[in-house]
Amino acid sequence: MLYVALACRLLIGVVFVASAATKLVGTSAFGDFVASVRQMRVLPRAWSRPVALAVVIAEVLTVVLVAIPLAASAMAGFGLGAALLAAFASVGIVISVRKGERTPCRCFGKSTTPLGPLHVVRNVFLICVALLGAAGALSTGSLDLGAAAVAAVAGLVVGGLVIVLDDIVDLFRPVKPTPAR
Repeated sequence: MLYVALACRLLIGVVFVASAATKLVGTSAFGDFVASVRQMRVLPRAWSRPVALAVVIAEVLTVVLVAIPLAASAMAGFGLGAALLAAFASVGIVISVRKGERTPCRCFGKSTTPLGPLHVVRNVFLICVALLGAAGALSTGSLDLGAAAVAAVAGLVVGGLVIVLDDIVDLFRPVKPTPAR
C-alpha cells in the first residue's frame, strides 16, 4: 500500500498543481475562472468570486498537504481534494448540465470542451484515487527505491493523462464536415 499511496500522492498532486496554476498564471486566468463559475449558474452570482477563490486555495492546500510526508497530512490533503472534487466539480457539473449550461470546463485552463458526463467520470475517478491514497497513507514500512520510482512515474503519467483528457477524447471524436462554399 505504500507504493499505491505514493502514486496517489503524485497523481493528485500533479492534477491539483495544474488546476490551480491554470487559474492563477496569466493576467486573465483567475477572472476567466470566476466567469466560468458564474456561467455554471449553480451559485448566486455574488458568490462566484469568493467560491472561485476558495476553490483555488483548496487546490493549493491539497497539493501542500499531500506533499508533506506524514500520514495525517496526506489524509487531510486527500480528504480535502475528494471533498472539493465531489462538491464543486462533480455536483456542480451535474447541476449545471441539468440546467442546460454547457460552459467550457476551466478545470485546467482555457478549453472549448463543454462540461459534460466525461468531467463527472473524471472527477469520480479522482475521488476514488484520493480515497485509495488516504487508505494507503495509513500503511507503514520502508520503501524500495526502484519500486518507489515506478509508483512515482505511474502517478505522474496518469496525472498528466487526466490533465489532457479532454484533448485525448477530442482526438477520437468524429470531425464535423465544413459547409461547402
